[in-house]
Amino acid sequence: MNINDISLPTLTILFFVIFISSTVQSTTSFGFNLIATPIFLIFFDPEQVIPILMPLTASVNIGIILLNSQIPEFKKSSILIFGGLIGIPIGIIILSKSHPDYLKISTGLIILTFAILTTTIPEKLNFKRNSIQDFIIGLGSGIFATSTSLSGPLIVLYLTNTNTPKAEFRRIISCFLLFIQIFSIITLIFAGYINLETLTLGVKLLPAIILPFFIAIKILKSINENLFKSIVLGIVIFSSISAIMSSLIPLI
Repeated sequence: MNINDISLPTLTILFFVIFISSTVQSTTSFGFNLIATPIFLIFFDPEQVIPILMPLTASVNIGIILLNSQIPEFKKSSILIFGGLIGIPIGIIILSKSHPDYLKISTGLIILTFAILTTTIPEKLNFKRNSIQDFIIGLGSGIFATSTSLSGPLIVLYLTNTNTPKAEFRRIISCFLLFIQIFSIITLIFAGYINLETLTLGVKLLPAIILPFFIAIKILKSINENLFKSIVLGIVIFSSISAIMSSLIPLI
C-alpha cells in the first residue's frame, strides 16, 4: 500500500493498534512491535513497516524511562548492546535482499514462535548469563530489529530465564532497546528506508502512544492480569496468522 493513499478507516485501525501496543509496552517495558508488526504487515510491506514503527517504539521506550525515572543499566547491558550494534547492519542487508512476501511470512512465523515460547517455557530455567551468550542474544536482537522490527522478544526470553530480578530486568531491557532503536533509526535513515512519507504517518499516529502512559495503570486495575495477557496473546496470534495468510494468497 502507498503510505500517501491510506484511507481514514485504515488509519483508524492503525491508530488503535498503536494505542494497544503502547499500552502493553508501558506496562511491561516490551511488546510494542510484537503486537503492531503483524497487523501493519497486513497493510504494508516489511520495508515500510519497520521505518514506520521504529521511531514510534523508540519514543515509547524513552517515555517509559522518563516517566518511571528509570536509570538505564548500561554496565550490565554493554555486551548485549555491542552484539546488537553489529547485528543492525546485517538486518538491513536481509531487509534489502529479501522478497517482501517471504520476509512477511518469516516475520509472522517468528512472532508466532515468540508468542508460543513466551507462554509455554517455564518462567525460570535458571540459565546463567555470560559474555558469549549476551553477545549472541544481542546480535540476534540487532538483526531482528532492522529486518523484522522485533528487537525485544529474544532478549526478553533470555533475561526471563536467567534469574534476572524484575527491577534489573526492566532497566536492562530499557537500556538495550534504547540504544538499539536509536542506532537502528540512524541506520535506516542512511539506508533510505525512513523518509518523509514514513515520518508523516508516524506523526499522525504519535498521539496513540501518549495516552497509554497515563491510563495503562487504570486499565490493568480494571482487567484481570491473566485476562489481559490472554487478550494480548490472542491479538498477537490472530494478527500473525493474518499477516502470513495475506502474503501466502498472492503466492498461490
